[in-house]
Amino acid sequence: MESLSIQQTQASLRTVHFTPNARTLRKAREQVKMMVADGASLYQIKNYLSRWLYWWLKTAMIWNDDELASQYIKSCRDPRAANIAAFVFQLNTIESRNGIHHECATELARGA
Repeated sequence: MESLSIQQTQASLRTVHFTPNARTLRKAREQVKMMVADGASLYQIKNYLSRWLYWWLKTAMIWNDDELASQYIKSCRDPRAANIAAFVFQLNTIESRNGIHHECATELARGA
């Protein structure tokens, strides 16, 4: 029996794609739904989804941020909720890569 090297094992683990539990996604969707109903700002929703994404990435350590964000967006049944999530995760990516400040993100959200 041939043993696998550490690199081969790590490479094979990276190709396995895990999907989050449906309840995990549902709870996040419901939280955002309640925030919208309560009149939360886009910044507050972005903050919640960013923290949710970060927590799951650190806890599970099996997803990358794009993969988990994509799973969340795909789980949204309401197109408006999916659009908000896509916008929020896109802003999160832009901010982390280019250092855009909150004021710029707010201007983008307003459509300015």
